[in-house]
Amino acid sequence: MAISPKSSLILLLILTILTSTASSFTAGIVSDLYSLQSHFPSGVIHLNDTLIHRIFSSGDRSFYLIIFFDAIPLRHKPESNLKSIKAEFDLIAKSFLINNHSSSLSKIFFCDIEFTESQKEFLRFGVQSLPNVRIVPPDANVSNSDSIPMEVGEYSTLAESMAEFIEFKTGITIGKIHHPPILSKTQLGFLITGFLIWMPFMTRKVLAGNTLFHNKRVWMFGTLFVYFFSVSGSMFILIRRIPLFIVDRKDPNKAIFFYKGNGMQFGFECISVGFLFTIVGLLLAFITRIIVKMKDSMVQRATMISALIVSFWAVREVVILNHWKTGYAVYAYLPSTNLNMEEQVEMVGRAFVEHYYHLFDTQRSSLSSLYHQSSMLTFEGQRLQGVDHICFKLNHLPFDKCHHLISTIDTQPSSSAGGIVVFVSGSLRLAGEEHPLRFSQMFHLMPTLQGSFYVQNDIFRLNYG
Repeated sequence: MAISPKSSLILLLILTILTSTASSFTAGIVSDLYSLQSHFPSGVIHLNDTLIHRIFSSGDRSFYLIIFFDAIPLRHKPESNLKSIKAEFDLIAKSFLINNHSSSLSKIFFCDIEFTESQKEFLRFGVQSLPNVRIVPPDANVSNSDSIPMEVGEYSTLAESMAEFIEFKTGITIGKIHHPPILSKTQLGFLITGFLIWMPFMTRKVLAGNTLFHNKRVWMFGTLFVYFFSVSGSMFILIRRIPLFIVDRKDPNKAIFFYKGNGMQFGFECISVGFLFTIVGLLLAFITRIIVKMKDSMVQRATMISALIVSFWAVREVVILNHWKTGYAVYAYLPSTNLNMEEQVEMVGRAFVEHYYHLFDTQRSSLSSLYHQSSMLTFEGQRLQGVDHICFKLNHLPFDKCHHLISTIDTQPSSSAGGIVVFVSGSLRLAGEEHPLRFSQMFHLMPTLQGSFYVQNDIFRLNYG
């Protein structure tokens, strides 16, 4: 049956009206977002359930949404670092408005959602922890799989890192990040005026040799402060903005001062380690500068022994803390001359296998102490290199609790000086699974200058069939 020209004309007219209506509706959304953007100083639009429904029911969109998921009750908690990350996010949005013209502003909008106001949207996006930032492409729906999560790390240049990630995923240039000045113009003016007034008095004191910089006690205190600052890792704490301690989630009345795991520490732990090292440094200065000048030999020896005992205690506490954090300890032993090469290789290989799988099953984050930057891992065909990438892969496997049952361990000395090849077969039992998974894994161990071993090569495969 042929369609008449009149019917075709009516159908074309209807399609044109619908298309123009949808376009005008989308343009209306963009116009509303522009208007809302101008009401916020940072340019970050505050979304609610109604506005989100309008955005995602407007049909085809031509813009990206960068959404920051916020929760006002969590801003005061130091472990979440939510307040400072939100400030960095606002800085990116404001810099984007400053750097880009009106033609680029319609391609991307920075928004935030507050948990107490829009709990449904948190569930739709699959947000389970904060801080959380998502990039929503123009063709995405409100779902966890359609949006692009952004890994918000603790970096010294967090705004720049987030901006680079957004540019990479969207292809839209953010531009230079405009950080606020440390001092305002008024504060800077007062500072310059005070400096000019203070200069004549300071010049007179310098010429007379009567300043703080001429006091040796100030230099001694400054040296001690720099020493404490360097050995305690305070720079790590300041750059990463790590709190002194956190509140235990299981018991709000309990505080956690020490973090069990490699590559991370709280501020109290930093101060404790710095204090112990500073004790050793002061005692060393005391021994070399004061004790050697004592005339009474008995007092000299007693003081020397006391200083050595306290120094030994301080170093021992640091070593115990390191063993507790990493799960890796060095045990002293006397090697037997009766052991041949094969027996020594087998002994080292079996000790390594026992230690490796114990850490994997109980404290997987501590496996980082067994890899180096040159280490390589092939996990089910996926190739990774470097301790950071390897540990990220192992710590983000789709299971938390597991138990390795070792069936066989074969070892060989490698052609590399002191290297050992270890081949392991066994089964992997996952929590909640009835049947274990059979696996094979090969390690190439290389010696270190300290007499231990690290994993240079690691190959893992599950055995099916």
